[in-house]
This record gives sequence, structure tokens and C-alpha cells, in this order.
Amino acid sequence: MLTILTPFLLVGCVQQQPRETVEETPGAKHYFVSINRNGFEPNYLEINVGDSVSWTNKDAELMHAVEFVGDASEELKQGESWTKTFEQKGKYSYLEPVYGIGKGKIVVK
Repeated sequence: MLTILTPFLLVGCVQQQPRETVEETPGAKHYFVSINRNGFEPNYLEINVGDSVSWTNKDAELMHAVEFVGDASEELKQGESWTKTFEQKGKYSYLEPVYGIGKGKIVVK
């Protein structure tokens, strides 16, 4: 009986692989940042002009947002995302304004 149950127990223990932090398309890249109770992950990216970043709320209970100077997302429910394309070189700092749980920076080369 133990031999029969062992394969079924092992299937439930397999961890899912995390989603890649970057997808490449011709001429541009798309980066992904998770938002949870600990802040942003990753909280620092170096990207190129024309690249995009999507922030996704991975928190099971709380709504979160992303705020830059002059630009902000709506409050995001679990699983919702907000995407920003960076068209100019520079350093862009952002924060989570709802609970103040994190800060991040995007450097556009």
C-alpha cells in the first residue's frame, strides 16, 4: 500500500517554477515585478529605452498600487497588473502608496 501511495504524495510536493522576470520580443523587452506584503520583487531593474515593466499584485488579501512622480496605477486586486513603457533615459523611483510597504527604482539606459 505504501508503494502505491508514494508517487501520488510526490506529485503534490512539486513546486511550480517562478515566472520569468523578463520576456524578449524583437526590439524590446518586457519585465515583470511582483507586489506583495514585503514590497516589490525585484525592486531594482536596469532596462533600455522602449522596454516595458508590468507590476502584478501577488498579495492574497490586500490591494496595492504603483506610483511614480506624475504617473500611477489604480489600486490592483490580487492577480491584476499595470504596465508602463519607458520612452526616455533616466532614473525612475517608485513606491507603493496604499500601505507604504515598498520602494523601487528603474534605470533606463
